[in-house]
Amino acid sequence: MSTLIKEILPIPDKESTELILAAVKRTLQQPGIVRLVIDARKDNMEYWRQVSDDEAAEKSISFHDALRQVEMEEYEYDSEKSPFQQMFEVLEMIEDAGCLPSHVISGAGPIVLRKWIPLSRKAKMLFGIPLHFEGTLEDDVMVVCGSMEKEATASDIEYAVKVTLL
Repeated sequence: MSTLIKEILPIPDKESTELILAAVKRTLQQPGIVRLVIDARKDNMEYWRQVSDDEAAEKSISFHDALRQVEMEEYEYDSEKSPFQQMFEVLEMIEDAGCLPSHVISGAGPIVLRKWIPLSRKAKMLFGIPLHFEGTLEDDVMVVCGSMEKEATASDIEYAVKVTLL
């Protein structure tokens, strides 16, 4: 079996076409390349390649590590707005960044999250977005992540919005 993984490289020098083309050439010479994206806004080049499941396991990262590597904005909590309205605004932020919502990560288990928005005890999704619990986040924090793919892994996360609940 094989797995698709994403890797990110900085663009060597945005002003030097030769250096950018050399980096693209080196990347395309790697085995299993299926997609390459150069994003001048982020000053990086992203590529996806097919690798063996063993190599993918070696390269996988945790949500904690992923959140430390991506651009993150803070959503200003407003007690005057309903949780549903606030979640809609957070999802709009994800969309405005050119991403699809891919993960909701909460710091505390479902107890604090259920105080903010009604969830069943067995909830595995929030508004159709996979829900994960990460013990390294504060109990009252939820992070909504965006990626270019709906079916994303932690390493696919490109953007995040942090919400302090209650």
